[in-house]
Amino acid sequence: MKRRRRSTQAQMTRLVLALAGVLILVVVGTAPAAKDTLVIGMPTDVPIFDTHKATGLHNGGVLNQVSEPLVRLTTDGRVVPWLVESWEQSKDGKTWTLHTRKGVKFTDGTPFNAEALRVNLERFRKHSIGKATLAMVKSMEVAGEHALKITTEAPFAPFVNSLGYHWIVVYSPTQILKVGDDNLHTAPVGTGPFKFVHHKRGQEVRLEANDQYWGGKPKLRAIVSRPYPDQGARMLALESGDVDLIFHVPPQEAARLAKNANLAVSTPPSARVIWVYLNTQKDPFKDKRVRQALYYAIDREAIVKNIFAGTARALHSPGPVGSNGYTDKYDVYGYNPERARQLLKDAGATNLTFALHHSPGRYLLSGQVVEAIQGYLKQIGVTMRVTDLEWGALSQLASQPVDKSPVQAVLFGWRSVNGDIDSAIQDFGSAFWRPKGNNGSFWKSDEFDRLLGFEQSTLDARKRVEALHRMQEILMDEMPALWLYGEPQIWAAKRTLKGVEWNPLESIQSLHAAYFED
Repeated sequence: MKRRRRSTQAQMTRLVLALAGVLILVVVGTAPAAKDTLVIGMPTDVPIFDTHKATGLHNGGVLNQVSEPLVRLTTDGRVVPWLVESWEQSKDGKTWTLHTRKGVKFTDGTPFNAEALRVNLERFRKHSIGKATLAMVKSMEVAGEHALKITTEAPFAPFVNSLGYHWIVVYSPTQILKVGDDNLHTAPVGTGPFKFVHHKRGQEVRLEANDQYWGGKPKLRAIVSRPYPDQGARMLALESGDVDLIFHVPPQEAARLAKNANLAVSTPPSARVIWVYLNTQKDPFKDKRVRQALYYAIDREAIVKNIFAGTARALHSPGPVGSNGYTDKYDVYGYNPERARQLLKDAGATNLTFALHHSPGRYLLSGQVVEAIQGYLKQIGVTMRVTDLEWGALSQLASQPVDKSPVQAVLFGWRSVNGDIDSAIQDFGSAFWRPKGNNGSFWKSDEFDRLLGFEQSTLDARKRVEALHRMQEILMDEMPALWLYGEPQIWAAKRTLKGVEWNPLESIQSLHAAYFED
């Protein structure tokens, strides 16, 4: 009997131990795995997953995870070698030899070399909204497996910095031929730390890690980007945990989010400027007095103070404050409604009505800015009707040539891609009327065109700056666009997200080193 009791007790002991072991396994097995998928909330969807054809600088942060830029620009203006690891300039300043990084492969296994670089630079010059960035290029010649010689029409000092423009990227030439140039967006193949999985329009972009990445295996396993045009929904998505990182945080919300111990707010420097392009080839904006009147009517300083809580900077010239060659001495306008009314009267443009195209969510607080402009113009007897379009649709509409464009005015942003004012204003050259460039004002000045050619070719730094100043003086007088403000770049993320870096073009850098802290 005792033996049976001891046997029963032994069985019970073994059962308890077994159950304890199972419990331990269950606890260990259900412990949360380290987070390895980054979900980004953006103000717009990527219009097309082809960097050479895309628009919206912030979208570059997603696109560049697949198709990488040639060099990287840091927020303090430094150039960091990337796919192009070194370069030399000839004595006459007209030829640059670019050396591509060795050992880099596209995710289809084909090599990245000088010929692949040439193919992609030509493709950028054919398709991109920013094609004027390389307008000075005269010829390209492959000078070895990893050497590409580029000859420019004349010496161009900011050339290497311009290669940091994150629309200048590389795709597999083999893949381009395989799927066709027009279909690359359906199956893009790059060299980046992540590979394309899918793009469900209006819903999400999904990328997966490229474990063969030349810079090392990414720490994240996947990236998902989702559009949240409504800023309130974007904030809520971050605070509820639906997303991990968001862009275009309103200044007032940034102050609130910064108090949340689980979140971090970042405000890197920005090269973004916001303008209203005016179609100078159509009434009512053929007359520069009408264009000037609108500028006098808008209180830029009040917009910066009341809408952006002082985080933006009013523009007194077309380009970003502090860029090389920048000057603000030709802003003679200020806020002057009486002067605006007089100019309209002189131009015979009383009871003026026009339409402004706008994409809600594309630019930070742009809806409030548009409302403010409406109010200011109403005070001088001008009615501005607003047509809201999704970003991709507006980009396509605004790219029409002058004889087909229905656009009278449009709120768009521009930038300096290389820290030089030339990059911000060169598209006002008449050679860059849409769709050849970004001159959506369809404005032309023979003197401006001549100065543009001179400043991009001279080796005399003093004379170049003088030319840039005169170009800004012409633009401030002619007013082909209303230069409003420099837009702040404000991001917010979960505090556990580490290893994220930004560039001045409102975009995140390569995320191959990003990870979530336990």
